[in-house]
Amino acid sequence: HGSIVFQSAKNLTIEGNGSTIVNHPDNRTLVLYRCEDVVLRNITLDMDPPPFTQGRIQSIDVGARRVEVLIDPGYPLPETGTFIDNTSNDVMLYRQTTREPVGGVFSRKSEVVDMGNRLYRLTFRNSSLAQNATIGDLVTIKTAGSGNDLQAPAPDGSFIATSAALILINFSDHVTLEGVTSYAS
Repeated sequence: HGSIVFQSAKNLTIEGNGSTIVNHPDNRTLVLYRCEDVVLRNITLDMDPPPFTQGRIQSIDVGARRVEVLIDPGYPLPETGTFIDNTSNDVMLYRQTTREPVGGVFSRKSEVVDMGNRLYRLTFRNSSLAQNATIGDLVTIKTAGSGNDLQAPAPDGSFIATSAALILINFSDHVTLEGVTSYAS
């Protein structure tokens, strides 16, 4: 479940020479599993399409655990419908002024309704996002096909992968990233 997978590698340097790798979100770009003393340097990683969409909060109804979000131009539209499981339904909140995450606040959406003209109504399982949001705050939403359910069992029964990521480093020691840019992880 990765384009480039290293398992049990030791004393390895991966030199990107300033290259860019663009991968689809159904597959991660690089997996390091049970590796030691690995250096990844001078490389840019991205996903196309992005594994998320982004928009700005237009209205908030805390009592109904609901916000309305206008999806920014250039971003994919979110899935609509009712969500009963935890696949592809994480929503994160960021302050409009600083673009910093709001206190680790993320919510599981339970329903998404297309209101037209890139406006979507999101209802959540709990009220934490709606309670902490302000009009204009940024919201990111995982999209379909973002590798949310990628799980590759290792021979010892552990899992190499869990969710969408450009770089996944599991059960590895002394991994160094130098000059690495990751746009959509």
